[in-house]
Amino acid sequence: MPIHTRAYVGTLIGYVYSLGQFLLAGLAYAVPHWRHLQLLVSAPFFAFFIYSWCVEPGVGGRATEPRGFQETGPLPELGTHPTPEFFIESARWYSSSGRLDLTLKALQRVAQINGKQEEGAKLSMEVLRTSLQKELTMGKSQASAMELLRCPTLRRLFLCLSMLWFATSFAYYGLVMDLQNFGVSIYLIQVIFGAVDLPAKFVCFLIINSLGRRPAQMASLLLAGICILVNGVIPQDQTIVRTSLAVLGKGCLAASFNCIFLYTSELYPTVIRQTGLGMGSMMARVGSIVSPLVSMTAELYPTIPLFIYGAVPVIASAATALLPETLGQPLPDTVQDLKGRRRGKRRQQQQEQQKQMVPLRTSAQKNGL
Repeated sequence: MPIHTRAYVGTLIGYVYSLGQFLLAGLAYAVPHWRHLQLLVSAPFFAFFIYSWCVEPGVGGRATEPRGFQETGPLPELGTHPTPEFFIESARWYSSSGRLDLTLKALQRVAQINGKQEEGAKLSMEVLRTSLQKELTMGKSQASAMELLRCPTLRRLFLCLSMLWFATSFAYYGLVMDLQNFGVSIYLIQVIFGAVDLPAKFVCFLIINSLGRRPAQMASLLLAGICILVNGVIPQDQTIVRTSLAVLGKGCLAASFNCIFLYTSELYPTVIRQTGLGMGSMMARVGSIVSPLVSMTAELYPTIPLFIYGAVPVIASAATALLPETLGQPLPDTVQDLKGRRRGKRRQQQQEQQKQMVPLRTSAQKNGL
């Protein structure tokens, strides 16, 4: 996605999660038997699995914008014309892998989808070599998952982001899997938990787009942890207060999820972005696995789980201070780009951003096309 649309698209996708939560409350109320409900919500995955394979052979997977021509080039956004192929591989990732032939094929497919066959026909290997000199220079230097621990720069990102992913999911499922203890109908509170996402994610979007990703990530985790900790000292009979704090905390955690997907994708370089995002998601699943086990500590003291659920995101929010800001920054392609960003090379970053704004048509004209 272009720089100026990433936050918009990330927020819109996040609202789909909220829609699913609304639907779940209605389905659970209409289908009270848990086995039937489980079958009902699981069946669509078979259709989604088939849908995910509706791609052109040899094209499909990652999503990052091609360097130098995706931002304001003559090829408009995807989806202006219907097509049976839904997923198009990132030409930028292909070029970073040194696969210029697949880069050309992906871009021509994008041109076909958008009804720009003439622009696609003008593309050639020579035009791409001119426009993608940097990508071809670093081509075939793909980083493995071990680089996340081997390289100091990536290790710093990996450890900090792992804490954020773990804490967000850990506290999130600590709240949503304990609905019956708030003294309110589980169906009603499920709807309330889904409704709070709407303003929470919108406020998070405003912060992301104005102040940056780092303040949004830190504030959402910190506020969520404080709400949960305060809830631990509220008497059990104060149902309205406890439910309100839980709803506010859940909204902050939902906003944190929205932010961390975007933040992680912008922090990791292209050569390892998908791997880094996958490792972060894995740490979130670890958090969701550990979360129900913590609830067992209530046998020792009823409020211990809430103190644990609240302390973890508060502590993890401090890790955000160790991460760089990505607001308005071009996506890094290599580890060297990350190091340049950390050293504060503003002029180089501005040049990289300007390079992303160069239309493809200009490159074609320079080559006499």
